[in-house]
Amino acid sequence: MLRAGRARRLIRDNKASAAAVTEALLESQEFVFANPDEAAAIFAPYTPATKPEQLAAMLRSHTHNHHPVGADLRQEIAAFVEELKGISVIKPSANADRFSDKVYANVLS
Repeated sequence: MLRAGRARRLIRDNKASAAAVTEALLESQEFVFANPDEAAAIFAPYTPATKPEQLAAMLRSHTHNHHPVGADLRQEIAAFVEELKGISVIKPSANADRFSDKVYANVLS
């Protein structure tokens, strides 16, 4: 996982690489959505206490085929910030819209 500073530098200094990483993540999400059993089998060695069938069930409950962009993504980020404020992960005084604007970068355009 890229740390925030490294991600900002990657986006600023090498947008093509940032786009490639983003496209790879989107492609892998689509693979997991279309092939939850195979994805679970691939990941199973890293979670020996969890059976592949359990992993596949978890993967089926995720939204790997949901890829908002632009204003829709910013809106979802802001909504997540509000939820995280509600469970004290983010300070209650945080401005969800400003936070969303700060962390969002359109690397695919």
